[in-house]
Amino acid sequence: MKKKSAYIITKPLQYINATNIPDKFFKDCFLVDSFSNSASLFKKIQKYSNHWDNIYIRKNRYLAITSILINKRKYKNLYTDTDFGIFNRLLLLSLYPINIFVYEEGIGSYKKEIREKNSIFQKALISLDSLLGKNYFAGFKRSKGIYLYQPYVYKEIVCPNTDKQVLKFDKDFFKHISNFREIPKIFPFPENLSQIIVGKKVIVYLTSWEIDYKFLEIFSNYPDFIKILKPHPHLKKPTGIEKHFDFLVKNSIPAEIFLTRIVKLSCSTILIHQGSSFVIYLDGIEKLRVYNLADEKFENIFDSYFEVFNNSLNK
Repeated sequence: MKKKSAYIITKPLQYINATNIPDKFFKDCFLVDSFSNSASLFKKIQKYSNHWDNIYIRKNRYLAITSILINKRKYKNLYTDTDFGIFNRLLLLSLYPINIFVYEEGIGSYKKEIREKNSIFQKALISLDSLLGKNYFAGFKRSKGIYLYQPYVYKEIVCPNTDKQVLKFDKDFFKHISNFREIPKIFPFPENLSQIIVGKKVIVYLTSWEIDYKFLEIFSNYPDFIKILKPHPHLKKPTGIEKHFDFLVKNSIPAEIFLTRIVKLSCSTILIHQGSSFVIYLDGIEKLRVYNLADEKFENIFDSYFEVFNNSLNK
């Protein structure tokens, strides 16, 4: 029996990153039904993708891991967005001897500590979790390594002396989404929106899990801009703010793909976000003004990332 690799994917951005890992084995995709329009995305992947040997959808990540466990003799490697959390790590422990790799899922991959130590309960969780690994991505004792776009930044911020494999994705982010032929079919850009925004001024609000109504204050400064709402993938119900926008984009299209097209078509683009990981992929994108509504804690994470990233460019 020829060994395979298994991939766990819990949101659209992860699909882009998971397909950017150099892997010589046959590949099985386990898509997790945890975000808006996940069933629709599953059908599109089935229809248009030649990247996978098999494509499955599971209700949650634990059922995905259990499916791999039941068939673990088939698999050589597992690629997952996270190896963090007590229950998650216990399940991953049962997959021995499968090699476990983590892949970048956004700015969180570059945080020195994932779980905050703000309460006795959180400190207790970290203490329990520490029996199985460290408090950062790829910190699980059985994880062999992590795939990133900026390995140098990870090493400098997260763990300078790690013995794990800190690996780079096959291609740079925007080169991958430009060259990977299935992307336009699986994540199509709304054609009616293309016609509306060509040569126009556009303002986009990328929500987080919760809505920050300070976006309305920013809107008041740009009355002649076309206003577009892009909800977070995990927001499955209407937010109640749709009336303030000219256009609503589906949750399931990655912001990175959507905004790249917006910037190309419009004459001017403003982005409002709440700590979105998209901004760490902005290198090379012009004509974009950014407002970050995230609290100071998130701002510090981004500041640390860009300080190390910019220093690396000067070396």
